[in-house]
Amino acid sequence: MKLHLIKDFSKRTMLKLEQTLLDALFNKAISILGSKRKLALRLTTTWDRLYRLKKGLKFIPFKIIQKLLNICKMEYDDIENSIKEVRFRYTTSFKVLNQKLSVNFATKSGIKLIAALEGDGYLGSSGNVGYVNKNQKLREEFLKNLENTFSCIKLPDYSKAHSGKMLQLSRFFGYIFEKAGIPKGKKVFINSGTPKWILNCTNNFNFLLERV
Repeated sequence: MKLHLIKDFSKRTMLKLEQTLLDALFNKAISILGSKRKLALRLTTTWDRLYRLKKGLKFIPFKIIQKLLNICKMEYDDIENSIKEVRFRYTTSFKVLNQKLSVNFATKSGIKLIAALEGDGYLGSSGNVGYVNKNQKLREEFLKNLENTFSCIKLPDYSKAHSGKMLQLSRFFGYIFEKAGIPKGKKVFINSGTPKWILNCTNNFNFLLERV
């Protein structure tokens, strides 16, 4: 299963773009509509807030970027290489390392990550993710698979977390794992919920599972 951190989560996604592209995008939209006021009305916001977004002082909700792209007759691909940071509303932001911004669970690392969560993790009702196994080797393997699976963004250094405590991941990962099929609000290691996409995978994917 492959998820795109922007397109699959557009309602919650917020971005920071390169300032040159941001200026060009806003200036073109203002030029097309004829005034800043008309642009603010089209984006259902105030010019004061729009000014802060234009100056890159805040993360921009993807729904606003979608409207700007529509006004300017541009596609997502036109801004893809200018994305600096991505975040979900009310959660941690991450620097972008790979502009494709896709997370693929159909890999050895992805499958092992899901398996580790099923065995020793949970997805809380508030969206937070925990990995409870305190065995150092298993924790290191979990973090390695997390880093490999989320290679498109720069992750926090979870390796510095106290080895005697469980690992706590932000709600950002909760949104992703919920989308991938992990049951929310349940202790996964008590009430297992294997995502259906793993059970309904293709023959090639089954071969990959056998090799894990």
